[in-house]
Amino acid sequence: MPLLGSVDIPFTNTGQIANNAVEKADTATKTANTANTEATNALKTAQDAATTATNALSSANKKSTNYYQPAPPTTPKENDLWFKTTLSGITTNLYQYVNGAWVESFKTLSAISADLGTVTAGDITGVNISGSTLKVANAPIWNNGTTFVQMKNGEIFVTDKNPDIVSRANADDLHITDGSIWMVGYDANDIGKYELDLAPKYILLTELNKDGSISRQTNIRAEFFENPKITTNDLNVNGTSRLNGIVNVGGSLIVDGPILMLSSYSNVDLNNNQLINVDRLTFADPGGNEGIEWLGGNGWKIFESPDDASNNPGSMQFFTGSTRRASIGVTGNIYTTGTRFQIQNSGGSFTSDGSTTLDSQVANSGSLSVGKDETGPRIWSKAAYDRTYSATANCYVTAQGTFGRATSAAKYKIQIEDSAVDPYKILNLNPKTWYDKAATEAYADTLTAEQAGAIVDWDEVDIPAISRVPGLIAEDVIEAGLPEYAAYGEFGENGKREVEGLMYDRLWTLLLPIVREHKEEITLLKNEITQAEEKITTQQQTIENMAALMAKMEQRITALEN
Repeated sequence: MPLLGSVDIPFTNTGQIANNAVEKADTATKTANTANTEATNALKTAQDAATTATNALSSANKKSTNYYQPAPPTTPKENDLWFKTTLSGITTNLYQYVNGAWVESFKTLSAISADLGTVTAGDITGVNISGSTLKVANAPIWNNGTTFVQMKNGEIFVTDKNPDIVSRANADDLHITDGSIWMVGYDANDIGKYELDLAPKYILLTELNKDGSISRQTNIRAEFFENPKITTNDLNVNGTSRLNGIVNVGGSLIVDGPILMLSSYSNVDLNNNQLINVDRLTFADPGGNEGIEWLGGNGWKIFESPDDASNNPGSMQFFTGSTRRASIGVTGNIYTTGTRFQIQNSGGSFTSDGSTTLDSQVANSGSLSVGKDETGPRIWSKAAYDRTYSATANCYVTAQGTFGRATSAAKYKIQIEDSAVDPYKILNLNPKTWYDKAATEAYADTLTAEQAGAIVDWDEVDIPAISRVPGLIAEDVIEAGLPEYAAYGEFGENGKREVEGLMYDRLWTLLLPIVREHKEEITLLKNEITQAEEKITTQQQTIENMAALMAKMEQRITALEN
């Protein structure tokens, strides 16, 4: 995880990284010792050759003859030497002419004193060469299988690839020179991948780019062991490093492994720098003193604990100082101690995968739910149904589902005028009865589901009773010439609105002028009837008077007749 900026990180066990460096130094030293051993063996072989040459010179001083040929000389003298060679001139054995015979003297070459001149020999093994000075040809190479050792220009060069080959592709080289040891490994493109330099006062670790330039470099100096402190531009740690001091990182810290703080007072101080590209942060245990905390500001903290911030498992807590502000329970419930939840945007929504309920935890309080049932989407509140009033209904829902209060006061109206609608058209309507389609289909679907094996709790099924409903049909009202009293939906693409219902609360007002007209006619008829009754009364009195008069006349007639 790269840490950008200068970073002070207190670690435990400072000596660990030094031990790692020392281990690498020990490995390099062992390699150097191996090279030194092989060089010593080569030196010993050269010394053996020098001893042979010294003995050959001694023989020359006594005027003996040296023969270099494959076959024995035919005219030797006492103490002559015969260097037996191959046809190509390589010496394979040494003989001395003693008492008339050639005696093999290779094993006793140190006892011979002769002037051997130039000796051309093959492999010399098992020989000690003594002398004050041993000179060898420039850049000698000792080859032991896949290990090459070369001494050149005051340097011992140990490698797994022939040093005379210019390309160093896939080679691992060790150089010992001027009191220092440095190693470098090459890739297949002949570019150094990494380098380790061991000097008396420092250990230098270098990672190289593909072009050979330095990618990262760490210098561990002797002062580190006196004042435990590593200063580096880039520090790469693969595994676990333990230090008791401070690591100051001026560039990037890339850790491929855990950073362990073994002391209870250890800290990782980023010195107000960024922590980026983190895969995961883990916390050892729950509690109010664990988790994340912001210094300064309002002192926000995020941690796991019960609501009292004790050191026990619990909810995800959000605190400011010692005050709990919000919690996320282990079941996913969200709790807040504030008094308002606000979406600070131009709009927002609350959604769920099921029904959503706005509820209060106050005893005997109500709730408002949004969801769906067998009939379709719905909004419901049992508390709203249980709350009753004697007032008239005054709720209106628009085609967009907006709730509003229905009003009738003049202050809510403009351009008030008498209706020009013929009220008698209402008399063309005939009341109808029907079954509610949605309720009937919902009931049928529920019965079908139950017959299919579903368990239906009929007490929880919210379906209106299936019975005939009386009323009017909106299309009949429009056909009767009263479209103003139908309720419509939104305008469609054809510019028309589809009829949805009736204004039952307004349709009855058409009866007012009819009733008023009927009342006037009834009053007129009543007046006419009264007048007729008065006339009848007068005529009745007249008839009665005439009847009395006729009775008197009948009496007179009867008297005259008598």
